[in-house]
Amino acid sequence: MRPKTTTASFRLDESAPGVLQEDAREQNISVNALINQLVLAYANYAHPMKSINSRTNRKFFARLSPAVFPPGFSDII
Repeated sequence: MRPKTTTASFRLDESAPGVLQEDAREQNISVNALINQLVLAYANYAHPMKSINSRTNRKFFARLSPAVFPPGFSDII
C-alpha cells in the first residue's frame, strides 16, 4: 500500500527548477519524486542530527552524506 500524501506549495529560487528537472531526468524519476526524496532525507536524517550536540556525529554525517545523498544536500543541513 502506498503511503498517504499531502499537497504542499513552495517558492523556489529561479535556478532550482532546472537543476531539479535535470537530476530527476538523470535518475529517471519525476521532479515530485525527487523533491519528496530530498524532503524525507532532511526530515529523517538531517533534522534529527541538528538536535545532536556532538561534533563527531555531525562530522561523520557530513562525510557520509555525499555517498548517500545527491550533490548539494549537505548545503541544506
